Amino acid sequence: METVKLRELKKVLLIVITFSIIGGMSSCRKKGCTDETATNYNEKAKKDDGTCEFDDSYEVPTTYTFNDVRYDGQTARLQMLDMLSDEVNSASTSNAVNYSDLEAIYKNISGSLFGSSKDLYGKTYSLDQQYFLDLLTTIDTTSINGSGVMEGDYYVTNQGVEIDQLIQKGLMGAVLYYQATSGYLEDISGDDNTGAGGTEATDMEHHFDEAFGYFGAPTDFSDQSTTGDADFVANANFWGKYTISRNGELNNVETIFTAFRTGRAAISNEDYVARDAAIETIITEWEKVAAASVVHYINSVKADLTSGDLGSKYHHWAEGKGFAMCLKYNISKVISTADQSTVEAAFGNNPGAITVGSDFDASLTIIKNTYGFSDTQMTNF
Repeated sequence: METVKLRELKKVLLIVITFSIIGGMSSCRKKGCTDETATNYNEKAKKDDGTCEFDDSYEVPTTYTFNDVRYDGQTARLQMLDMLSDEVNSASTSNAVNYSDLEAIYKNISGSLFGSSKDLYGKTYSLDQQYFLDLLTTIDTTSINGSGVMEGDYYVTNQGVEIDQLIQKGLMGAVLYYQATSGYLEDISGDDNTGAGGTEATDMEHHFDEAFGYFGAPTDFSDQSTTGDADFVANANFWGKYTISRNGELNNVETIFTAFRTGRAAISNEDYVARDAAIETIITEWEKVAAASVVHYINSVKADLTSGDLGSKYHHWAEGKGFAMCLKYNISKVISTADQSTVEAAFGNNPGAITVGSDFDASLTIIKNTYGFSDTQMTNF
């Protein structure tokens, strides 16, 4: 009996000793980071202890310079808009312009303007395509039948409408702003980004580049000494130019340009949190440029009413109405659709009907409250 108990006791002791040895061996295995891609990788570590650290930082260049940046189509459309505006602006009491010539530019009927098959018409906000075609018809009719008049330096319809500015500022919104914000930037999360950071741009990188192309800024936008008008492709135009014009109060040239550079770098490094933050900044600040421009031209119209300068009043009215239209083309706009409609409606269709500055009071209040502009900004825009 004693012998059996002794054998069982020995078995128990043997099991305890065995597990103790195994446990001791296990506890002696060196712990640390075992991921070779980590900055603190320990080649001697046999067991990962969850302390791995990774260097997720990447460089954001000071200029918009990345691998395989291409936005030739956007550059061509900016050039076409410039050409269309010049052609419309050539109308005068002694020079008629033809609808067919204007349509040929707007639709790039030849398929070869500026060496491109791209066009403005096909990229115009679809619900407003006919509106712009109608404007081309109006300037044709006005100049051919001699009903247009010169008010100071500006050729206008007999109601004082300067068609050139409605087309230029309107298409800045209906094509450039609309395609960049509601098109490329809004939908970019669904683009393929396989092989980001390679020598050829991914779909996501390319579409982000195209949004930058529509903005109309040079690749060294922060250097404002290069933003003259001598070289169309190299210097700021359209939205880039107006961002500079509003920078005195908005101070967002560097903010927007940094966001464009950061967003592109983030995409190339698959940092989608930084990408989305950059896109939000671009869209928000771009809208402020449009809103501030509406205020600027309302202020100009009010000053013209005081001075009695009719030509300047008509000119500034058309620019203001065009920018008011622009506000609706951003699908993520801060201003409500109802408020945007109120602001645009304040301009009406006949600048001659605007006789007192108070006609714009409601619009100015809406813009001030919507964007949080200060009284000083509202006065100085």
